[in-house]
Amino acid sequence: MIPHRFLGLMRDLRSAVGDEMELMVDGNQRLTVDEALFIAHGLSDINFTWFEEPIPQDDIDGYVKINSSVEIAITGGEQFATLERFRPYIERRAYDIVQPDCGIAGLSESIKIAEYANNFGIDTYPHSWHNGLMAMAHAHFVAALSNPRVVEICMPQGPLQSAIISGGLPINDGSLQLPEQPGFGVEIPDNLEEEFPFIEGSYAIVMNRLPLLQSGR
Repeated sequence: MIPHRFLGLMRDLRSAVGDEMELMVDGNQRLTVDEALFIAHGLSDINFTWFEEPIPQDDIDGYVKINSSVEIAITGGEQFATLERFRPYIERRAYDIVQPDCGIAGLSESIKIAEYANNFGIDTYPHSWHNGLMAMAHAHFVAALSNPRVVEICMPQGPLQSAIISGGLPINDGSLQLPEQPGFGVEIPDNLEEEFPFIEGSYAIVMNRLPLLQSGR
């Protein structure tokens, strides 16, 4: 029932926003190959742009099978730190889009990954699930790509999404603006460490999901 319910929720989402909004969905590596194929075909029918990491990241054969069987773009690689880690996925076309994260791979390595992927006709849209400063780093990264398109911004990041930058994120009319100043073009407030002291523990919020009933409710 899970794939049917998942796809039903995505249909509800598409119905709610209409055709004007571009939609992408993340599988969080939770599905089997068969479940991912079923959902991917359904997402193609309702015009989703991409399906991110539907199955465990190490199952490269599964990714090759899915990506060669569906119309929707399959994306991934957010936890890979080097070009060598990406290389077999690119060469075997396991992804339509690679998603390096500059917070993990760094800017220089991410550029290498994007250039290598581009040689195979594969686009790069980085993963960016961080605070506002890393959002700016990814904005500069995207601006350096041969086919720049989208910058991910983590909306539930909390106050560090904007407070980490003096004046907040430079968003104008729905678009993140690149400043002309050196570096990332932004400044960090002097009192940031006092205002947001380090707290031991995970930054993530743990969500305990109740098991689905057989009825699918």
